[in-house]
Amino acid sequence: MARERELTISVFRALFISLTMYGGAMITLENEVDVKIKALCEAIAADPVVISAGSKIDDFSADTAAQDLYKSVQEKGSELQYRQQVGLEVSETELGEFDAARETLMQNDKVKAFMESQQILSELHKKLTQYISLTIETGEVPTEEDVMDSMNSGCCGGSGGESGGCGC
Repeated sequence: MARERELTISVFRALFISLTMYGGAMITLENEVDVKIKALCEAIAADPVVISAGSKIDDFSADTAAQDLYKSVQEKGSELQYRQQVGLEVSETELGEFDAARETLMQNDKVKAFMESQQILSELHKKLTQYISLTIETGEVPTEEDVMDSMNSGCCGGSGGESGGCGC
């Protein structure tokens, strides 16, 4: 009951704020889509999984040692990848050192929680984007299957090459 009242107050507050003055006359209220977008944002912000992911990202952000470790491994990985792409040799010793550093990184609880949280939020963002894009493209609400198919195809969606997508 209290949550329902909060949502109602929130919607009315959004509607009241959206009233604008133009030439002395009030003109428009938010349209239905705007109201529902805000309600969706409120639901996302209140979701326990999203809250937990944000908290874990904040914990990582407050730990400079974890950040330094993460940055160091990322930089070393980028360097090795670049060297391979331009045809420079990467020694077994360098690969071994990188693997050891990555292993150490993955044993850090804050780093692991940060990476998992980033993945959760990234997947949520991708799913929301697909739902909205497919709705606009087709003029219909897509099914979960439509969204999952869309997320797993196309450029960098995992179906590159001859089977479809961009071939990356």
